[in-house]
Amino acid sequence: MPIIDFIDDQHESYMRQEQQPKRQELSDMRVHCCLYFIRPTGHTLKPLDIEVMKRLGTRVNLIPVIAKADTLTPTDLHKFKKRILEVIAAQNIQCYAFPIESDDEASTKRNMNIMAAMPFSIIGSTDDVMTMDGRTVKGRQYSWGVAEVENEDHCDFKKLRQLLIRTQMLDLINSTEETHYEMYRNEQMETRKIGEPKVKTVTNPKWKEEEEALRKRFTEQVRLEENRFRSWEQQLIAERDRLNKDLEAEHSHIKALEAELETVQAGLSPKRK
Repeated sequence: MPIIDFIDDQHESYMRQEQQPKRQELSDMRVHCCLYFIRPTGHTLKPLDIEVMKRLGTRVNLIPVIAKADTLTPTDLHKFKKRILEVIAAQNIQCYAFPIESDDEASTKRNMNIMAAMPFSIIGSTDDVMTMDGRTVKGRQYSWGVAEVENEDHCDFKKLRQLLIRTQMLDLINSTEETHYEMYRNEQMETRKIGEPKVKTVTNPKWKEEEEALRKRFTEQVRLEENRFRSWEQQLIAERDRLNKDLEAEHSHIKALEAELETVQAGLSPKRK
């Protein structure tokens, strides 16, 4: 909710500027792109990831990114990407998609190549490392070699950079203006008068139900953990008592042996005349 509120607040600020009688240079702080970083688990998207991506995809240009891609083998990374795309399609998550077709054949081929890499796998590093062939690159040094940030055989950093700041920056801005901002503006115009301040609804019945369900689940989880802890504590106490008894028995046995040793030593010592 804080992320959604922030995105909506930027739309709200821009809309209020548009409604002023004298509009000079508008301050545009709208969010034109959101990079959603996914943990490199190698399995699939978590339920929380699905829920957050669903909500963000309707408000901003959402681009999924796999973080720390060098922790996965190329085969596992390929399978992971495939699973993520399957979940995105099954859950109807709206991710950013730019026009691929172009009058220039080279541009079309480049766009297809970039789009095929989504979700983008990223290796992050600001360190300069030396490769086996003597090149100095940004990357991460491992015992088996170097993972290069700007090597397209290692990750999709260059493709993502190209999309964001070289080829699709204008399309991201236009998509925000024509799709996400326009959707927000229409929703607000249907329920508000021009110039009327936005009223944030705090008491949403659905949120209350979700909060109550989460509270019950949390309480039940705490109760189970407390029961498990008590059981574990009782086992520790029983084990401590057993060890104490064994220790007492060993002490008694040692004292008996010491007494027996003293008796033997007294019997072996020569008698005084």
